[in-house]
Amino acid sequence: MNSTKLFGTDGIRARAGEFPLNSPAIAAIGRAIGEKLVGKIFIGQDTRMSSPWIFQLLRQGLSQTSAAATDAGVIPTPAIALLTKSLGYSGGVMISASHNAYEDNGIKVFGADGTKLNDSDEAQVEKRIFELLGSDAQKHTDDAPQTAVSASNTTGWLERYQEILLSHFPKRNWLAGVRIVLDCANGAMSEIAPRLLKKLGADVVVTHASPDGTNINAGCGAVHVEALQAEMSAANASPTGHSHQQMKNAPADFGVAFDGDGDYMYVPTAIWTAVHHHIPLLLFVLNNGGYIGEGGHQVYTAEQRERSKEHLDIAIEIKNPNIDIAGLARAQGAYAEGPIEDPNELEPAIQRGFKAMKEQSTIAVLDVKVE
Repeated sequence: MNSTKLFGTDGIRARAGEFPLNSPAIAAIGRAIGEKLVGKIFIGQDTRMSSPWIFQLLRQGLSQTSAAATDAGVIPTPAIALLTKSLGYSGGVMISASHNAYEDNGIKVFGADGTKLNDSDEAQVEKRIFELLGSDAQKHTDDAPQTAVSASNTTGWLERYQEILLSHFPKRNWLAGVRIVLDCANGAMSEIAPRLLKKLGADVVVTHASPDGTNINAGCGAVHVEALQAEMSAANASPTGHSHQQMKNAPADFGVAFDGDGDYMYVPTAIWTAVHHHIPLLLFVLNNGGYIGEGGHQVYTAEQRERSKEHLDIAIEIKNPNIDIAGLARAQGAYAEGPIEDPNELEPAIQRGFKAMKEQSTIAVLDVKVE
């Protein structure tokens, strides 16, 4: 029975209700995770209608172990990584199928350091799952409940996430005068991303931030970039002017589209040259996914990174926006170095970052101060 590999490059993923995301398998996954991680486990979810159902089954499995589940509610994947590490949890779990349609879902598992479990640990968990399952488990199917879902989160964990992120920005209004179009994919970034950018002083045009359980990634977000491009065109067709009175009619300075769980983003190339480098870097570190290279505009999904190891996920900060980029990156579980002031140190730092990416399955952020 153990011929099926459950863990892919980004956790366990399937159609909700079908193996390995049917009820017996989810409960077994929860128990196997609990036995492996023990302690307190931080669990978040995206805005798919099947996510609450999966959470309950995972908690049912965890309850058969000494582990204890903390419900983080609807929250982005990067928040699970950050809070798991910073608050001393033994592990974290994110219920999401990332950029897939709402019918799919998935389970991502993080260790105490906020990074995905390594291959060896995943293999141990997977072996235990198959030991727990009956012979007919793969044939079992469920009709996932039609659960109403929104972006609302009353657990307080989004506020804690925001507090940690804002602590890295000594100048709180440094986005004042900047207009950003934000496509939240009707997903887990729908509440926190607009709120954080507004706290930093930006004027934010928010789109696709009204999840209902079935509209996540539906014609929007990082996998349907035409939606953001249309919003950008509409914003830029408005009269110019950045005074307080004219802000609502100002053109957009920048645009970004997230995917459903907020670990991947799309930045329109045409917008890059119109803004300071520190804006996409902020979003990169907030998002902790995708790739922004020096002078480049590539964005890679986690799956693409896995298939193409020669690409190093590095954000290179050219100017000093008086922000602790390296500290913020480390808080998000990324590998970071900086500030790097000697041009001769840049290439060795890139090589160290590349090594960290391969060995730790992480993202490397270099805080470069060289003009």
